[in-house]
Amino acid sequence: MKFIKRIFKRLFGRKLALNRRTFCSPPSKYSKKIARIAGSIDSDNTADGEVELKTLKLLGFKQENIQIFAQESDTIILAEKQIDIKRNAVTLKVISIRGSDVAFTENAFKDWISNFDVGKLFKGAEHKGFAQSTDLITSSREFQNFIKNRKDTIFLVTGHSRGGAIAAEIMNHMLKELDFPGDNIYGYTFGAPSTIRGEDEVDTRIGELVGLHQIENENDNVPKLPPQAWGWSNRGTVHTISFPGKMFEAHSLKSYVRFL
Repeated sequence: MKFIKRIFKRLFGRKLALNRRTFCSPPSKYSKKIARIAGSIDSDNTADGEVELKTLKLLGFKQENIQIFAQESDTIILAEKQIDIKRNAVTLKVISIRGSDVAFTENAFKDWISNFDVGKLFKGAEHKGFAQSTDLITSSREFQNFIKNRKDTIFLVTGHSRGGAIAAEIMNHMLKELDFPGDNIYGYTFGAPSTIRGEDEVDTRIGELVGLHQIENENDNVPKLPPQAWGWSNRGTVHTISFPGKMFEAHSLKSYVRFL
């Protein structure tokens, strides 16, 4: 735990703490501080979520308000805590999706089959693998119970790599299928691959997905997949940053947060 605290402080300092000003701005406005918080929660791609759990505790989340569960090969972290925004008490609910498993495991094999399952290629089509994973997560009892209470609640939806793509689709689901207001969902993803082909009618609706911020390193090849030349793109607003590195280093979440 002391090691995690040292790394946490070295990377983020004291600015990472949640306070009454963290979520004062509307979701449509990009916040480097919220991006750092989101990136710190997504800081591990191991299935047990150990690092995410420790990071959430450092941010003030209590053990009893943190859930970690699996749907097929995906690991989902749900956490909530009370915060003050302009002297009003609200509940912050975090939805974090783990990225692809990189170990030689059955879950990793399932992840990569899903990652490459783009499905149909007509205009407006969604990435089949990510869409199926999103459906499994949003139909789970854990997820549905977690989002049930919307009163005086804001959501932070986040993920890295595959987790970022699914996080974007979950946010889209909450806005489109569940009619959540766009002013209480903050979405931040890192190095996420594309999820839709061509223009999607969801993105043209006023107020939809304006709070989704997809952060991409220009030297990272993952956000370039599936290829844009085939018409693929990401939802929300793309924020391009630049840091060096070869394949894995250029895609590393630690590097993303470090160079924000």
